[in-house]
Amino acid sequence: MFQFIKNTGLDTGEHRAAKELGLDIRLLGTGFTWDTKDQTKAKALAVEQWYHCRKAILSGQFDMIVMDEVSYPINCEWILLSEVMDTIRCRPEGMHLLLTGRDMPQPLKDMGDLITEMTEIKHPYQQGIKARKGIEF
Repeated sequence: MFQFIKNTGLDTGEHRAAKELGLDIRLLGTGFTWDTKDQTKAKALAVEQWYHCRKAILSGQFDMIVMDEVSYPINCEWILLSEVMDTIRCRPEGMHLLLTGRDMPQPLKDMGDLITEMTEIKHPYQQGIKARKGIEF
Protein backbone atom coordinates (compact mmCIF):
# COMPACT_ATOMS: atom_id res chain seq x y z
CA MET A 1 0.00 0.00 0.00
CA PHE A 2 1.26 3.42 -0.96
CA GLN A 3 -0.27 6.25 1.07
CA PHE A 4 0.03 9.59 -0.69
CA ILE A 5 -1.18 12.05 1.97
CA LYS A 6 -0.50 10.71 5.46
CA ASN A 7 2.48 12.04 7.40
CA THR A 8 5.52 9.80 7.28
CA GLY A 9 5.79 9.40 11.08
CA LEU A 10 2.20 8.29 11.77
CA ASP A 11 1.48 5.30 13.97
CA THR A 12 -2.21 4.62 13.43
CA GLY A 13 -4.35 1.58 14.08
CA GLU A 14 -4.27 0.66 10.41
CA HIS A 15 -0.47 0.74 10.44
CA ARG A 16 -0.21 -1.37 13.58
CA ALA A 17 -2.70 -3.91 12.16
CA ALA A 18 -0.83 -4.05 8.85
CA LYS A 19 2.43 -4.67 10.68
CA GLU A 20 0.84 -7.55 12.62
CA LEU A 21 -0.41 -9.03 9.34
CA GLY A 22 2.92 -8.55 7.58
CA LEU A 23 1.52 -6.02 5.09
CA ASP A 24 3.79 -3.30 3.73
CA ILE A 25 2.43 0.27 4.00
CA ARG A 26 4.63 3.03 2.63
CA LEU A 27 3.70 6.54 3.76
CA LEU A 28 5.03 9.63 2.11
CA GLY A 29 3.24 12.92 2.62
CA THR A 30 2.78 16.02 4.71
CA GLY A 31 -0.79 15.47 5.86
CA PHE A 32 -4.10 16.71 4.54
CA THR A 33 -3.66 18.84 1.42
CA TRP A 34 -5.83 21.63 2.83
CA ASP A 35 -3.68 21.83 6.00
CA THR A 36 -0.31 21.67 4.28
CA LYS A 37 1.75 24.79 4.86
CA ASP A 38 4.45 23.86 2.32
CA GLN A 39 2.72 22.97 -0.96
CA THR A 40 6.08 22.64 -2.74
CA LYS A 41 7.20 19.93 -0.31
CA ALA A 42 3.81 18.20 -0.46
CA LYS A 43 4.00 18.10 -4.25
CA ALA A 44 7.58 16.78 -4.22
CA LEU A 45 6.62 13.99 -1.81
CA ALA A 46 3.58 13.06 -3.94
CA VAL A 47 5.75 12.90 -7.06
CA GLU A 48 8.31 10.76 -5.22
CA GLN A 49 5.59 8.45 -3.90
CA TRP A 50 4.16 8.11 -7.39
CA TYR A 51 7.62 7.15 -8.66
CA HIS A 52 7.84 4.35 -6.05
CA CYS A 53 4.28 3.22 -6.72
CA ARG A 54 4.72 3.16 -10.50
CA LYS A 55 7.95 1.20 -10.13
CA ALA A 56 6.19 -1.37 -7.92
CA ILE A 57 3.30 -1.71 -10.37
CA LEU A 58 5.54 -2.24 -13.37
CA SER A 59 7.87 -4.62 -11.48
CA GLY A 60 5.29 -7.39 -11.55
CA GLN A 61 6.30 -8.49 -8.04
CA PHE A 62 2.89 -7.90 -6.46
CA ASP A 63 -0.60 -9.33 -6.95
CA MET A 64 -2.25 -6.25 -5.47
CA ILE A 65 -1.26 -2.64 -4.90
CA VAL A 66 -3.30 -0.02 -3.07
CA MET A 67 -2.84 3.65 -3.96
CA ASP A 68 -4.40 5.28 -0.90
CA GLU A 69 -5.65 8.85 -1.38
CA VAL A 70 -4.16 9.03 -4.89
CA SER A 71 -7.05 11.21 -6.08
CA TYR A 72 -5.71 14.18 -4.10
CA PRO A 73 -2.32 14.54 -5.83
CA ILE A 74 -4.00 13.89 -9.18
CA ASN A 75 -6.65 16.56 -8.57
CA CYS A 76 -3.97 19.00 -7.35
CA GLU A 77 -2.13 18.25 -10.61
CA TRP A 78 0.96 17.15 -8.69
CA ILE A 79 0.99 13.87 -10.62
CA LEU A 80 -0.38 13.51 -14.12
CA LEU A 81 -3.68 11.73 -14.62
CA SER A 82 -2.46 10.56 -18.04
CA GLU A 83 0.62 8.94 -16.50
CA VAL A 84 -1.47 7.15 -13.87
CA MET A 85 -3.81 5.87 -16.58
CA ASP A 86 -0.90 4.73 -18.79
CA THR A 87 0.64 2.86 -15.86
CA ILE A 88 -2.66 1.16 -15.11
CA ARG A 89 -2.92 0.06 -18.74
CA CYS A 90 0.63 -1.34 -18.60
CA ARG A 91 0.27 -3.28 -15.34
CA PRO A 92 1.02 -6.98 -15.46
CA GLU A 93 -1.90 -9.23 -16.26
CA GLY A 94 -3.73 -10.35 -13.15
CA MET A 95 -2.47 -7.50 -10.95
CA HIS A 96 -5.20 -5.84 -8.91
CA LEU A 97 -5.02 -2.10 -8.27
CA LEU A 98 -7.11 -0.31 -5.66
CA LEU A 99 -7.30 3.47 -5.90
CA THR A 100 -8.84 5.46 -3.08
CA GLY A 101 -9.72 9.09 -2.44
CA ARG A 102 -12.56 11.56 -2.78
CA ASP A 103 -13.45 13.07 -6.14
CA MET A 104 -11.73 10.39 -8.21
CA PRO A 105 -11.36 11.71 -11.77
CA GLN A 106 -14.01 10.33 -14.12
CA PRO A 107 -11.48 8.79 -16.56
CA LEU A 108 -10.19 6.59 -13.73
CA LYS A 109 -13.72 5.65 -12.77
CA ASP A 110 -14.35 4.71 -16.39
CA MET A 111 -11.33 2.35 -16.31
CA GLY A 112 -12.40 0.66 -13.08
CA ASP A 113 -14.11 -2.70 -12.68
CA LEU A 114 -15.58 -1.85 -9.26
CA ILE A 115 -16.38 1.66 -8.08
CA THR A 116 -17.61 2.53 -4.59
CA GLU A 117 -18.43 6.01 -3.36
CA MET A 118 -18.98 6.58 0.34
CA THR A 119 -21.23 9.46 1.29
CA GLU A 120 -20.96 11.08 4.70
CA ILE A 121 -24.37 11.44 6.33
CA LYS A 122 -23.26 12.59 9.77
CA HIS A 123 -19.83 12.97 11.38
CA PRO A 124 -18.78 13.77 14.98
CA TYR A 125 -16.51 16.54 13.67
CA GLN A 126 -19.67 18.46 12.68
CA GLN A 127 -20.63 18.52 16.38
CA GLY A 128 -17.17 19.78 17.42
CA ILE A 129 -15.87 16.34 18.46
CA LYS A 130 -12.21 15.98 17.50
CA ALA A 131 -10.67 12.77 16.15
CA ARG A 132 -10.46 10.09 18.82
CA LYS A 133 -7.62 7.63 19.28
CA GLY A 134 -8.76 4.14 18.41
CA ILE A 135 -11.70 5.35 16.32
CA GLU A 136 -10.59 7.91 13.72
CA PHE A 137 -6.88 7.22 14.09
